[in-house]
Amino acid sequence: MDEKPKKRTLRPDRIPVAERSPLERVEDFREVPLGYTLDQARDEADRCLNCKKRPCKRGCPVGIDCGGFVDRVSKGDIKGAVKLVKEKNLLPAITGRVCPQAEQCEGPCLVGKKGTS
Repeated sequence: MDEKPKKRTLRPDRIPVAERSPLERVEDFREVPLGYTLDQARDEADRCLNCKKRPCKRGCPVGIDCGGFVDRVSKGDIKGAVKLVKEKNLLPAITGRVCPQAEQCEGPCLVGKKGTS
């Protein structure tokens, strides 16, 4: 059963990732960021300009096709997005916690250079 994708409004601004409050996490070691819902992830991915030269990929020391990943997320293909990342990185859940995305892939991104963050 293929559902017709609902039309989404493009957002110019970054969607902040929800986090557990300090009062909730003070006595445990569970994850702090709660992540995105699928709709939030797709809306955030829709901010990508799909640049031909992919400066985000050039900024990634592992060589992940960031634009391809974002494109798959935008289409709701989460499994395809994960598969793409795992072509270059077998431990994305671990390395994603320490990767300085703001400098490496987001830094050269044209979305940030065009005045949105």
